[in-house]
This record gives sequence, structure tokens and C-alpha cells, in this order.
Amino acid sequence: SGQLEWEDAAARFAARLAPAVAEARRLGIRLALENTLPVRADISFTHTAADTFALAEQVGIGVCLDLYCCWHERALGALLAAQHERIEILQVSDFVVGTPTFPNRWVPGDADLPLERLLSSALEAGYRGIVDIELLGPAIEHEGADIATFAKAIQARAAAAAIIDRAMPAVADAVQPEATDAA
Repeated sequence: SGQLEWEDAAARFAARLAPAVAEARRLGIRLALENTLPVRADISFTHTAADTFALAEQVGIGVCLDLYCCWHERALGALLAAQHERIEILQVSDFVVGTPTFPNRWVPGDADLPLERLLSSALEAGYRGIVDIELLGPAIEHEGADIATFAKAIQARAAAAAIIDRAMPAVADAVQPEATDAA
């Protein structure tokens, strides 16, 4: 986006991406825009979930929502409720608050993010798509060789599955039709 105002950058992005969006639709391919951290202004100008959803709507594509980048945002639950159908993939990782290096992810459950609340919010909003566990960055690399990373991936999947399982009763209660007497 360089020196452009957000709205001008969004309009330019939409215009430049329009041919690819049209071709992707023709081929049945779904495209998604990912939110990024503000420290990555070199690659993106969508640094909030709200901006990412707004730009994706303007362009006519979905969203790859990276919870690592938006866990702290105000009214995220309400935004998820309003926009859950636009989410193509939900990315999950963890973060140690106070870490001076970015991006630096931890295995879900090994750090400080409120993952249970975040995943519950997405599920309660109606999201039923892919949950991608991102295992990358110096903290993950420090875990060691591929086998250690694979073991951590299994641990992360189990932790995420447990969080989703705990959230599901609340989701099931929220979508249950009211019982009626058939007398």
C-alpha cells in the first residue's frame, strides 16, 4: 500500500485482483485474504480482522482468519458472528505475551492466547470449516528436528480438538430447535 490511504489501497487491490477473482470463480476456486500483524506492513495493509473482512467483501473473496494476528481485537466475537460465512480457513497458533520477536508462534496450549474463548466464539458464530494449526517460527524451530515438530503437531491437534469438544455443547445448545408438544 506504500503511501496510500487505506481506502485507496483497497480500491487499487480490488481492481488489480478482479481478473484473478473472476477466473477463480469460473474455475470453482475459492480465494481468501489473510489478516497480518502491523509489523508486516511490507506485505499487507489488512492489520485488523475488521479491515480484512471489509476488503474481502469489497473484492468478493473469503478470509483466512489468523487468530494469532487478531486475538486482542475489540468486539472480535461480534465480528465473527457477523462474518463467519466469509471465513474460508481459521488459523490457530499460540503466543507468549511479552515476546519481542514477531512472528513467533508456539504450539496451541503452550503459551498465553485465550484459544478456548477464541475457538468457542468462532464455533458459536457458526463457523464449521477448516481449523489450521500453524507451527512455524523460532519457538517451533527450537523444538528440534522434524520428529519433535511432528510430536508437537499431534499435541497441538489434541489440544485444539479438546477445546473444540468443550465448546461444542454450547454450540449444540445454541442451535437446538425448541421442543414443541405434538398433542
